[in-house]
Amino acid sequence: MPAVTLSDVKANLNMTSSANDFELSDMLTDATTAIENLVGPLDAVAVTEEFDEHGRNIVLSRMPVLSVSSVFIEPWLGSAPVDDTVAWRLNRTTGVLRRLVTGGGFPYIGRGSIFTVTYMSGRSPVPGPIRRAVLMQTARMWLTQRSATQPNRGPGPNAPPPSYLGAQGFLDSDVTALLVPYLLPPGVG
Repeated sequence: MPAVTLSDVKANLNMTSSANDFELSDMLTDATTAIENLVGPLDAVAVTEEFDEHGRNIVLSRMPVLSVSSVFIEPWLGSAPVDDTVAWRLNRTTGVLRRLVTGGGFPYIGRGSIFTVTYMSGRSPVPGPIRRAVLMQTARMWLTQRSATQPNRGPGPNAPPPSYLGAQGFLDSDVTALLVPYLLPPGVG
């Protein structure tokens, strides 16, 4: 089930009519996509990645990581793939998989070994502030779109231009403020 549904958006806007459902649904999708670009996927998604440069640690690229389903190794010597899942431990906070060394060695190291990791990325449950941010951004988009038919309530023609929002894109600053504790680390996403 999606983190925020069309019904949630309509309840937030106190709407009962379904006349604008298609437009609201598009706005919800756009708001969710913009927020996911900053905090990672909201709904759980399966991800499969291959790694050929590795050591005792593998850094997964889609955060946050909920769980690891499997780690298969295709050894560089051409042997059959090996299920190595139980030998790895996940740090959910950093997305780092660390292989436990047993018997004094780390098998299958060598150029050409391919590690295939399948895992779930997303949030379960989605934190309240992220849900609120999606609702706020969707409502802002709706109200901004509707203001074209409303009387001008802006600051007037001589007002200074709005300040540059930088990396926030079209997200409102109050929406971004809710997301700060959940932002992805630099270089992830």
